[in-house]
Amino acid sequence: MNDFHLLLDTSFFLPTIGIAVQNQEIIKVLKQLHDLDDQIQLYYTPFSLLELSWIALKLKRNGKWKEHSEKLFLLGLRSIQERYNSLEPHPMAFLNAIKMKELGHPDLIDCLLFSLATWNQIHFLTLDTALIDFLNNLNLDLTYLMPVKKFFGEIKR
Repeated sequence: MNDFHLLLDTSFFLPTIGIAVQNQEIIKVLKQLHDLDDQIQLYYTPFSLLELSWIALKLKRNGKWKEHSEKLFLLGLRSIQERYNSLEPHPMAFLNAIKMKELGHPDLIDCLLFSLATWNQIHFLTLDTALIDFLNNLNLDLTYLMPVKKFFGEIKR
């Protein structure tokens, strides 16, 4: 897996901005990514930062934003920008995402992330079973889709 390129779905950044996750798969993946640091190039997109902002806003509106949350949020965003490679949007990825949305996937950010990964020939690591099922049902080329189970199969090689 030397020089393996991987775009992370937004959920993998939640702990970085100070949001606790209960999903043990996220924690397991993050630990594995840390252990493979010298073998994997990790990416984020501005869309994930936007989605993280929406999550923070929702927590704030629900009264779950603690006194220190703002500081953790800013530190986390800076950490993401410094630690990971930024994957800049390409116009064709937008068009492909719009087509996916028209075909029925409810989340435009998911569509953008998958489209960007595919356009850039980078694997997209996700836990999102709704997205995975949607893509499987469309019979698209899923070469660059990396469900977590597939990821753990790849790293054992």
